[in-house]
Amino acid sequence: MTMGVGTRAGHGAATGRWDRRLVCRLLTGTMIGCAGLGLPAAALAQQAGQSASAQGRVVDFAIPAQPIPGAIDAFIRQSGWQIGYSSRIADGLRSTAVAGRLPPAQALRTILAGAGIDVRVTGANTATLVASSMTTGSLSEDAIALDPIDVLGDSQNPFGHVDGYVATRSSSGAKTDTPLIRTPQTVNVVTRDQIKDQGAQTLGDAVQYTPGVIVQEGFNRTDDPFILRGFDVRTNPGVMYRDGLKVPLPHYSVAVEPYGIERVEILKGPASVLFGQAAPGGVVNTITKRPTATPFGEVNVTYGSYARKQASFDVGGPLDSDGAWKYRVTGLGRDSGTMIDHVPDDRYYVAPALTWSPNADTELTLLASHMVNKTVNNAGYPFSGTVASNPNGKIGSDVFTGEPGWSKWDQSVSTLGYQLSHRFNDVFQFRQNVLAGTSKTKINHAYTWSWVTGSNQSLLERGAYSRTDDAWGVSVDNQLQATFDTGPVAHSVLIGLDYTRASLERLQFAGYNNLSPLNPFAPVYGSSVVLPSQPNTHTLERRNQLGLYAQDQITIDDRLILLLGGRYDLARAETTNRLTDVVTKTDDNAFTGRAGLVYLFDNGLAPYVSYSTSFQPQSGTTSAARGSRPFDPTTGQQWEAGIKYQPLGWNGMLTASVFEITRQNVPTVDPNDPSFNIQEGEVRARGVELSAVANVTESLKIVAAYTYTDAEVTKSNGADRGRTPAAVPRNAAALWLDYAFGTGPLRGLKIGGGVRYIGETLDTTNAYKVSAYTLADATIEYDFGARNPALHGVSVAVSAKNLFDKEFVSSCTYACFYGERRSVYGTLSYKW
Repeated sequence: MTMGVGTRAGHGAATGRWDRRLVCRLLTGTMIGCAGLGLPAAALAQQAGQSASAQGRVVDFAIPAQPIPGAIDAFIRQSGWQIGYSSRIADGLRSTAVAGRLPPAQALRTILAGAGIDVRVTGANTATLVASSMTTGSLSEDAIALDPIDVLGDSQNPFGHVDGYVATRSSSGAKTDTPLIRTPQTVNVVTRDQIKDQGAQTLGDAVQYTPGVIVQEGFNRTDDPFILRGFDVRTNPGVMYRDGLKVPLPHYSVAVEPYGIERVEILKGPASVLFGQAAPGGVVNTITKRPTATPFGEVNVTYGSYARKQASFDVGGPLDSDGAWKYRVTGLGRDSGTMIDHVPDDRYYVAPALTWSPNADTELTLLASHMVNKTVNNAGYPFSGTVASNPNGKIGSDVFTGEPGWSKWDQSVSTLGYQLSHRFNDVFQFRQNVLAGTSKTKINHAYTWSWVTGSNQSLLERGAYSRTDDAWGVSVDNQLQATFDTGPVAHSVLIGLDYTRASLERLQFAGYNNLSPLNPFAPVYGSSVVLPSQPNTHTLERRNQLGLYAQDQITIDDRLILLLGGRYDLARAETTNRLTDVVTKTDDNAFTGRAGLVYLFDNGLAPYVSYSTSFQPQSGTTSAARGSRPFDPTTGQQWEAGIKYQPLGWNGMLTASVFEITRQNVPTVDPNDPSFNIQEGEVRARGVELSAVANVTESLKIVAAYTYTDAEVTKSNGADRGRTPAAVPRNAAALWLDYAFGTGPLRGLKIGGGVRYIGETLDTTNAYKVSAYTLADATIEYDFGARNPALHGVSVAVSAKNLFDKEFVSSCTYACFYGERRSVYGTLSYKW
């Protein structure tokens, strides 16, 4: 049960001030530990019996010596206990290390040995901590009143596992370990448990129940194309983030393997103040699985639709008795077809990780990954035959428009990095995060571009190109954080310097009408592909970005939180055309900022308001008549207001927000020379987001979302003025329920189901409408060990996407794309 409503200034643990009777009731489930409050003796005796039985269970502990609040956080994570205590009694004290298999109560007493703090076990998995002087004599009402009890309810690690669907902390909202309720901007978190329960096979699958997120272009296996609050997040280089760092590779080289991540964090709205150049809709940050102090392992085999055959494993734990060294290795191999004929979805993935914690103040985690993908790019279909009528009928969603045996998308991506943190004292701590990556992508792509004249819309003209992209890059982020008080005001100051360097070399051989036309209603393949002997494109693009940022999270009276941040960026790009030796350079700089205000009420309500800005470099120049001047970056601004609600005594998070984002300096046609653009365009998106995520009971979990988005091109010199950006629905909603039977004849069974609704959208020209659609998903899982101890760890799960196999067009941009048809996968797992 998560019971915190925020983080006490200057401390890492979330606390909230509670009524004494409520504390006892929530912590224990009965009234033990509340002596002197007039509670029934029978209740005390009953709970005392439960307390005694709690001593029989043993748990593997590996908790190094450290400040006591951190040690108690680690104890809660490893034992599953709930601990109530006043943060004042732990100020400035350090714990004793504990390692090995021990009863939780014994481990807790070992942690606190010599600290002058006594443990009062109040239930099967609950305890209250009191100063030793409070334990002498009888515990009276006056004694309790000496120091109001603070409940340590939020023990989550923003990089670690979350039990259930409710994440309460994030590293993406402020680049610090900050509770979501104290962040004056919307941050949605999709946990590992939700990803698993919903059977997500792609990152797009993982976020489909998140408000404000649209997975455009339907079926896709080459990248993760997201629209956030009406704006496409993809640029070149991409702005996808991993563990808080920009992945320094093109957007199509950063596709995520869902099995390898612990959570997905989506920060809505402009975020350049933290992350540098970014789209105004927000950023997507995936958190990699990391080593754990508890040994574990699992292996899985999966079989299902389109002859999918997949095996995966995840193992880890401590490497030594002191827990100073921990490891984890995650891997996956897949051989699979897809809903489109001749398009594979083959993947090989391995991600080793190693953590070294020489003491309580220092930690170094090494993270690496290697992924090989073999698929084919989905080029889409014409409007006629999908969303518009065609005299020959409708194009099937399984039609392949390329050439079998020639079309390919072969990709290899490797990353290596580390995350180092060191706490100098109770005020200062330093973090350095590094991520380096390389990718090589070999593409043979056939595309369609018009109907053959006189074919009565039955034959599609086709072109083809062969391309090789070699990319590499590195991102470094240095952070110095200081936590201190100035009178009644608490500060958490962050100063950072980050740097990204990226390189992309592209070699392409392209032609037009260089393979035979295709009849999509009765396709016949076997055309030869004629490519030129000399490349038509050979470029080398280098990008650098250096950013200096500062932020202060100011807390007044533990209730009012003011967030102020500013950043200055230098962004440079140099593109060399190796066919002509022409070099094009751009040199941009920008200042971005953010200001936000949150007020924490005692009942868990937290209204907030914020303003944030962004910038995004652009390629291209004005006409010679206008000086051939390189384009300035586009800029973005967002106003957001809302309310977050973290109900007391209930593990859930509800958020309601309204926003308006404006993107300026958008290229639009030059009225004096239509072959060039000038930066006089503007796009605006405003809307409402509602989100509810809750572990309602130990058995029932729920995710609900609704989004209203009004997006419009508000300034333009072209025909697009007043249009709605492509693939942005005005309404979208989703609901997911998951129920696990904990008792009775169905014990061990878990079922889940969801409904997703995407409203009507338009294409780029707004000439074609894409109908709204509603899809259903379902999962069922059975744990054999729940009823048969001999089968402990063995389970089977079946997940289904688009359960009723609805054929639908997901979106139309320059072409139309079908959404994924029904897929059903069964997985047999063994965990230990």
